[in-house]
Amino acid sequence: MKEKQKIFTVTSVIFGLLLLLLVCVSENTQAVNMSIHEKKQDILIIDAGHGGEDGGAIAADGTLEKDINLNIALQVKSMATLFGYKTIMIRTTDSDLADHSLSTIRKRKVSDINARMNILKENPSAIYVGIHQNYYEGANVRGFQVFYSENSDISKNIAYSIQEYTNRVLQPQSARKVQSAGDSIYLLKHAPIPAVMVECGFLSNQEELKLLKTADFGCKIAMTIIGGISKFFTDARIT
Repeated sequence: MKEKQKIFTVTSVIFGLLLLLLVCVSENTQAVNMSIHEKKQDILIIDAGHGGEDGGAIAADGTLEKDINLNIALQVKSMATLFGYKTIMIRTTDSDLADHSLSTIRKRKVSDINARMNILKENPSAIYVGIHQNYYEGANVRGFQVFYSENSDISKNIAYSIQEYTNRVLQPQSARKVQSAGDSIYLLKHAPIPAVMVECGFLSNQEELKLLKTADFGCKIAMTIIGGISKFFTDARIT
């Protein structure tokens, strides 16, 4: 019974957010349908940050960032496919892209980043979307934050669209704005294609951590990411 109830809840969330997305992306249904049709050749590279021996940030209860990243990334893939995007997943399991014949963690980490970068280089018509979680010493800090690569104006516009959509639909109390990755995020600094990184929430905030660990909230995040990207394409076509 509990399993059936869980399935019903997740399905209801997806259906409700789907309807909300169709309303918010455009002022009319015809524009939305045209936008979905035109996006069928677009490719999203979805990167669940960290993985394998690299756990990323660690919450107070031992939750690893890499696991939440993967759960959300898989839902982003599902939503992207639903809306006509082609997707390339950097990882679909608890793994990394490192050369494990290398002798040190640092060398393996560098090889992992280089392997991810090569995927970006091999797909010049794609958009890169990194999925991560934030961590801060102040336990009250929370919220969704998007970073963008300075290598492309498209990156900034996509980031703005995702952040605005999330602030409006999922976190209306949030006043967060996008930030340039600058030199601090290697993949974004050197990305040869439009690239953004989404910090979905703060593992250091206990209330937000509980949400991030649920399938329902992961589904909502996935919908707002794809909703923001879809809105970017719709606005770009109209203008």
